[in-house]
Amino acid sequence: MGLKLYPGSIKGQADSIIQNLEFDNKDLLSALQTISQFVQNTELKGAAWDSMKYQLGNHEAVIQGLICANESVIQEHENLKSTVGDENLDEEELIAKRDALISTNTFLEKNISLMQSICKTM
Repeated sequence: MGLKLYPGSIKGQADSIIQNLEFDNKDLLSALQTISQFVQNTELKGAAWDSMKYQLGNHEAVIQGLICANESVIQEHENLKSTVGDENLDEEELIAKRDALISTNTFLEKNISLMQSICKTM
């Protein structure tokens, strides 16, 4: 059984991945805003609150990194969708077509040689 490529299916999967990552990014941005509000809250004071704010502040960089990584994956899937094309490809069909073309080419080359030899004898 040969390899088969169905661009419609690939594009559908890419769209699904893009949609999921965009939803994730919205949630991550919401978490980032919540952390930022918490860290900037001056009403919460004390060593425990300061420690919590410091730890959550460190998470901001990680969340921003996740958002950037998601954006990169989204862009790569957009590129995949634009380059995959629209034609379904079936290895077995392509091999059969190639073999038919090779056979036709061989037949025509033999006919050309035959015609050339007939022309030389005239």
